[in-house]
Amino acid sequence: MEENLLEREILKISKMRNIGVSRDDFLRELGQRFRGLPFNTIVKKIEGLASKGYLYMEYTGPADFFVKITEKGKQRLEEIMVEEALVFDF
Repeated sequence: MEENLLEREILKISKMRNIGVSRDDFLRELGQRFRGLPFNTIVKKIEGLASKGYLYMEYTGPADFFVKITEKGKQRLEEIMVEEALVFDF
């Protein structure tokens, strides 16, 4: 699986709601798009994006969290979308 694809989808889902997105929202949305992808892989990617400042991630319980996209994350999502448009626009 292409790294940017998962990153793009996480950022897009995080942008879906102004109030943010819960763990269950990610399970539902990404589970439909990436069947068979282990949830801990998704969580590690989310944590990595949060460490880069693209997402704000807050744990609300031992296995529950809440994620909101940051301005930096919105810019990164736009960059990914432009990169993809350039790849497919030949």
